[in-house]
Amino acid sequence: MNSSQGASDTADRIGATTALRRRVRSRLSARRYKPQQISRRSQLDTLPLPAGRVVFLGDSITEHGQWQEWFPDIPVVNRGVGGETSGDILERVYGVINSPSAVMLLMGTNDIGQGKPTEGILNNLAGILDHIDYCAPGTSVVVQSIMPRALSYRGEVLWANERIREIVASYPENIRYLDLWPALATPEGALRPELSEDELHLNGPGYQAWVHVLEPVLRELTVGSHTG
Repeated sequence: MNSSQGASDTADRIGATTALRRRVRSRLSARRYKPQQISRRSQLDTLPLPAGRVVFLGDSITEHGQWQEWFPDIPVVNRGVGGETSGDILERVYGVINSPSAVMLLMGTNDIGQGKPTEGILNNLAGILDHIDYCAPGTSVVVQSIMPRALSYRGEVLWANERIREIVASYPENIRYLDLWPALATPEGALRPELSEDELHLNGPGYQAWVHVLEPVLRELTVGSHTG
């Protein structure tokens, strides 16, 4: 077999594997996901993923962010899907990594809301980080703390965030933890009421407070890769 034929066979196998994954995921989606999640995932599968972008990866809190408007001079792409747990994000992470300049990861609140154990969040986080490192070694990944929500979730969220911080600390320096609580939480540990209409999702001032934390980090990570 010559080298060109070998390369062609490899490309064919990769293409077939990708197609199979999509068919399997389509069947799973029909059973597990809400119609709006299926539509969102289908759209993201259809769109090409440009290289060299900051990838915002997460659930509805990420999806609802108008990132291209908040950061008009930084190449960003939104890969948030509403309602997703950390396991759902792990399931699709292979399709959102294409030589990114950085990945901004936010996940875990839906796991907690659904009563899933913290151990699952940690295992899925490790899987996501390992996959990103495999596909794009050395990529900067910012693992953001689970945001505060209604006060009744305070203890569980804080516990999960401490474990997430420990997981991140075990990785090389290109993986960092970003604590969002000082900007978003009340002294008692709830999401500040002026930042949300439902004690979970952010409103305009909520996104503004979040962006204030994200901006210096993004500027640092993308120095030289954008104009402005």
